[in-house]
Amino acid sequence: MCEILNRGIQLCWWILLAVVIAVVVFIRIHLLAIPLERDEGEYAYAGQLMLQGIPPYRLAYNMKFPGVYAAYALIMSIFGESSAGIHFGLLIVNIANIAIVFLIARRLIGLIAGIAAAASYTILSASRSVLGLAAHATQFVMLPTLLGALVLLKPVLTKKMVFVSESLSAVITLFPSKIVLVVA
Repeated sequence: MCEILNRGIQLCWWILLAVVIAVVVFIRIHLLAIPLERDEGEYAYAGQLMLQGIPPYRLAYNMKFPGVYAAYALIMSIFGESSAGIHFGLLIVNIANIAIVFLIARRLIGLIAGIAAAASYTILSASRSVLGLAAHATQFVMLPTLLGALVLLKPVLTKKMVFVSESLSAVITLFPSKIVLVVA
């Protein structure tokens, strides 16, 4: 009886996650054609130049690294050189990020925590406070960052990083007054 109740609760969490993702995808799909924001226009222009075979910084100068230009070039080559194509590419990247956040939290804490983390990331990533509807470099950087964190979890969870954890505990022991714990 208890196992049936647990499965029911897990099913409710999965349904909640599906609803949250569906709502955000629905919102993003209806806003695909919004005009490009200032930085998006810059990235799109540099991406277009890359698609034409012109290397970064030859005709467009900036202090940013060319990775976001390459991401834009890739997205525009697949989905078209339009604001809708760029925003659809952002949607795909965002869904991949949501899935990786789920996997990380599930491996670290558990299934329900993974679902809650994915739902939270879904809502936050579409928030105006982080310019979530604009395809900024931050959202593209999150994909390799989260993938790296996911890959690094395997040795941590299998206890193959004993040396690192023992070194960290030695530092904490030597300098306990310098350690600050932030609880949010």
